[in-house]
Amino acid sequence: MSASSSAPPKILVVDDEPDVRKFVKMRLEAAGYEVHLAENGETALLLTQSIHPDLILLDIKLPLYDGYEVLRRIRADPELSHIPIVLATADASVRIKEGSRLMDANNYIMKPFDASEMLKVIARELRSRDADGQPPRPVV
Repeated sequence: MSASSSAPPKILVVDDEPDVRKFVKMRLEAAGYEVHLAENGETALLLTQSIHPDLILLDIKLPLYDGYEVLRRIRADPELSHIPIVLATADASVRIKEGSRLMDANNYIMKPFDASEMLKVIARELRSRDADGQPPRPVV
């Protein structure tokens, strides 16, 4: 579900660190986004089903369900599978990058966040979805 021109895009930020959630929320709201927060995988799935965000910024290391499990469940749900998902990780290993592609994440960003890079990635993913009305393609 894409945001209408009068409503700001809804971003779901999923991270178990309160300081990270606060920082990201502040930056995204300052950029004009409507921000919802989840502290674990279970809450992320419940919020995704109820608010149908325009994009999810998803940490990989989470309690209850890790980010990969949340991603797998969202992609398996026909009503939610179109939502762009940007994985967030502090692990720069190739395994994480390859796992992001294999799991159909649209993109990933490294933690600690560079605020301007985070905003660029989010805007790019939202634009790619809006350009043709189709879900953005995963990073290849």
